Amino acid sequence: MWNTRAQTAEELAHEIAVLHRHCNTAGRDPAQIRKTAAGLFKDTFDDLDGYLRTAERYAVHVDLINVGPLPDNPDPVGVVPPPWRRAHTQTGANRLKGTVMRVLRATMITVGIIQILTGAIFLVSPARYAELLHLQPAGPAWVNRLLAMCGARFVGYGIGMFVAARAPWRNRVWIDTMIAIQVVDFIAIAGYLADGVASLRQFPVVVLPLLWIALLGWGRTRAHAAVLASSPPESATVDGGI
Repeated sequence: MWNTRAQTAEELAHEIAVLHRHCNTAGRDPAQIRKTAAGLFKDTFDDLDGYLRTAERYAVHVDLINVGPLPDNPDPVGVVPPPWRRAHTQTGANRLKGTVMRVLRATMITVGIIQILTGAIFLVSPARYAELLHLQPAGPAWVNRLLAMCGARFVGYGIGMFVAARAPWRNRVWIDTMIAIQVVDFIAIAGYLADGVASLRQFPVVVLPLLWIALLGWGRTRAHAAVLASSPPESATVDGGI
């Protein structure tokens, strides 16, 4: 048996070529050697299509691909013999692909961009933000310090959304807290508009928080449903144990 921990299909192809050269030197048939790969210890739920494409390229060279469970992975068991079959991984959160995953990730990235841009304005020129929103009268100088503090948190949360978008379900706490933030934002804006303290001229995109709530909530709900669908009954057992 020969095992590799190659991290890419290109690296695997190179190692296979080296193995064949050694076999030729030793006068041994490389086809008689059982080849396995243990380099695909990645979260299949992040990007199923990409994972399958990589696995299919691995399967050209090896007889067995070892798949290991990762933290928060709702499907803790995975044994994938070649030829690679989608049916082996089409459970639970693996269905989070196509439109659902693209919309969820795009929404998180868009929200992250808005957070970073808003935070940058707060940090670099808080007075400019007040001008853009036509906020009158101008606040005292110490207000700028509070805006700068908020700006740092905007930037930090924006970066967090970018990172979380790489694995939305595993980082779902970012989705949950952003939904909560958008709910608070909408309630606050609606309250100020109702009291007459602010106007639509200052907050023309009052419905924007509702858009983020709808998109993030939709993706979050679909993700949760997929994970519940993948969870086996408590009495279920797996051959060979876990």
